[in-house]
Amino acid sequence: MLVQSHAGEVNLLPALPDARPDGLVTGLRTRGGFTVDISWKNGQLEKATVFSTGENICRVRYRKALKVTAEGVQVKQTADGTIESGAKPEMQYELGTLLSQRFD
Repeated sequence: MLVQSHAGEVNLLPALPDARPDGLVTGLRTRGGFTVDISWKNGQLEKATVFSTGENICRVRYRKALKVTAEGVQVKQTADGTIESGAKPEMQYELGTLLSQRFD
């Protein structure tokens, strides 16, 4: 409901119930060696932080475009809405405010 980790990617808020329109959760562990903190408001992702504990590729999916940075550098989204970046231990990804368009 909050995070799905499957097929090499982390999907944020894939099945958020209507009964939980606002919230915050920290320390969710996913496959691939990532830890995720998420906050949401009115059923929409407000902010997420993805911490890498290993060297796996970081693939994150959300249903809308996001501003994503890793070590202060903007990460591009693919055409299907995922972000994909090489990771190294202790790398941190910041997923920010929703945007109306994708990055190219």
